[in-house]
Amino acid sequence: MTTTLTNSTRTRLLSVFAQSIRNSDFSKHNDSPVAASTCRHTVDCVAQTFRNQQKDDPRFDSSGKLSRILSRQYASYKNAGPPTKQQKAVPVSLLKKVVEVRNTARNKAFGEVIVGAFFYAMRSCDYLFATASERKTKRLKLKNLRFFCNGRLIQHWDPLLPSSDFVTVKQW
Repeated sequence: MTTTLTNSTRTRLLSVFAQSIRNSDFSKHNDSPVAASTCRHTVDCVAQTFRNQQKDDPRFDSSGKLSRILSRQYASYKNAGPPTKQQKAVPVSLLKKVVEVRNTARNKAFGEVIVGAFFYAMRSCDYLFATASERKTKRLKLKNLRFFCNGRLIQHWDPLLPSSDFVTVKQW
């Protein structure tokens, strides 16, 4: 006999499952609550199984939004958890050291590129235009950098690369 569950019933079951994960009910060690992100990731994996079986995603309501019960549950996990541990910023002294290493033309060029990358990473909102869909951080790659000397494009392998007087960052 096969029983068909409604999507709201699946969502409630998924909510109970998330709480069991949060309580470490499936672990040997039951010392402290599991992190909110771990609970959410585990529920996402279960939902992926539903999608792989061409079933409705139990996390979402009929309008395609995260269900109210899961949304509130995740928010409460986040609020009850420890504050985010901030990482220390790269000190300016490190950047100065990178620039000072000029024993080869290559090291000098690397230093200048690294400082340029830090400048763009820290000031992207002020100097670069990004649409809402592009606002996620993207990794800077060598293929996205173009170097110029007196208005002429210089290839990355060219020995004149360190004499570049202008660099652009191409769009991805």
